Amino acid sequence: MLAVGWLWGLSILFASHLLLVAVTTIPSLQGFGPVLTKYSTTTKTAWLTIDDGPDPDTTPQILGLLEKYGARATFFLIGAKAARHPELTRMILHAGHTIGNHTQTHPRFSFWRFGPRALAREIDGFEATIASIGVAAPIWFRAPAGLKNPFLHPILAARGLQLVGWSARAFDTQIDDPKRIVERIKRSIVSGAIILFHEAHRPTVCLEALEQLLRELSAEQFRLVLPQSSQLLPRRRPVSWKTLLNANRSRRHFGCMDQYYVVLAEALRDRLAVIGDHPFRDQNPDAHLERLKQASQRIEELRTRLPPDADPMLAHYLGRMSLSKALEVVQERYLR
Repeated sequence: MLAVGWLWGLSILFASHLLLVAVTTIPSLQGFGPVLTKYSTTTKTAWLTIDDGPDPDTTPQILGLLEKYGARATFFLIGAKAARHPELTRMILHAGHTIGNHTQTHPRFSFWRFGPRALAREIDGFEATIASIGVAAPIWFRAPAGLKNPFLHPILAARGLQLVGWSARAFDTQIDDPKRIVERIKRSIVSGAIILFHEAHRPTVCLEALEQLLRELSAEQFRLVLPQSSQLLPRRRPVSWKTLLNANRSRRHFGCMDQYYVVLAEALRDRLAVIGDHPFRDQNPDAHLERLKQASQRIEELRTRLPPDADPMLAHYLGRMSLSKALEVVQERYLR
């Protein structure tokens, strides 16, 4: 480049740096790796995602509004806040919603320049917090302000996390007018859209805007749902003859593959029942821990013998002990 003239070389250097900055600062750009900005659907539905909770001033009211209009959402939580308000995290899940990893401390202005260790510390810190309050780690991740860098995707891939962006946002952290917020969101909504919303920043504006959005979408018969993993993640590739052969060997090992998934489903239900047995845990914690150990050992044994043709998401959920999701996959894919 320098041989053809310093101006050309400088221009190309500038352009390459500009491209790097664009991929870093524009959340929807895929330059470093995949970012989910929509999902596949043939119905009038969208995925509502709510960042920066949980917060005692907004989360309970938001859950009430979602229940009122029959909507579902994914809450991208900050680990430090979840540690301060564990009951709100459980409340979100008990209401039928899901959660996502939004880092431990939400370093909004510095996340983009973090190295691998700092990124891993933020992501793993969130997972440790969630585990400490008895909640399974989520599979969704959203970067603070949507900023990313070349180190992020390998770290997410190693943990089985998927980066979620958005396709409809309203800058509700900067705009004080609920009507304008709703108008901006609705201009970008199509079937399969991912909506970005925030809580905790301006509680009154947040709640008014969300209620107006839910009311108007409900009137238009536009539902807010939690998409299935198959709608968001790449479809499974065709199974090769080698995989089929290995699957047949697995079938002989278990006698009947259907029976294997029945046993797995029963083990998952047992483990979930033990987790939810709060009175027994409070009255006899040692016995409760022993039951947990035994149920976990059953699941781990079944996980190590998982057939090679099993759904990749099932292996992912079992590996991360996201048991309710694993049970959902077994029931939907194998026990129909």
